[in-house]
Amino acid sequence: MTRSICHFTLLLWTIGGLSSCGPNYTWYQRHPIAPEGWAWEDTLHFTFSITDTTQVYDMWLELDHRPDYAYQNLYVKIHTSFPDGTHQSDLLSIEMADKQGRWQGQCQGNWCQLRIPIQQHIFFPQQGTYHVYIEQYMRKNPLSGITQIGMGLEALSQDRN
Repeated sequence: MTRSICHFTLLLWTIGGLSSCGPNYTWYQRHPIAPEGWAWEDTLHFTFSITDTTQVYDMWLELDHRPDYAYQNLYVKIHTSFPDGTHQSDLLSIEMADKQGRWQGQCQGNWCQLRIPIQQHIFFPQQGTYHVYIEQYMRKNPLSGITQIGMGLEALSQDRN
């Protein structure tokens, strides 16, 4: 695997911190979760195209949930399909609350949002269309309390050259 592909692999997804101000997305897509809960078979599909392989990005995940969500974290399985047809799958644990049970991110009334930089200073090694699929990977089916999942790319002012 080349170094450039390694920079993009979802295996390197890390939760590096939270941001109180929102990024300026160049691409953003959001999926609501059904009121009856997020079932294992309800895979979320995100699609974006890359034309400039020198552009550097930060990739964000936005997670909306109710304050009565029953768990401290959320496990998701993430599958990425590259323009050349190769695939990558990874498991990600999103820490939604600290050890004292306080929600990360911001909460107002019956709604909380967690914005997570999942990859920072990355570039995409191939031009074309990328597909990202996210499925809930918890023991509970359906999983209640998650209301929306969004994903975005923020183009940074630098390129990798």
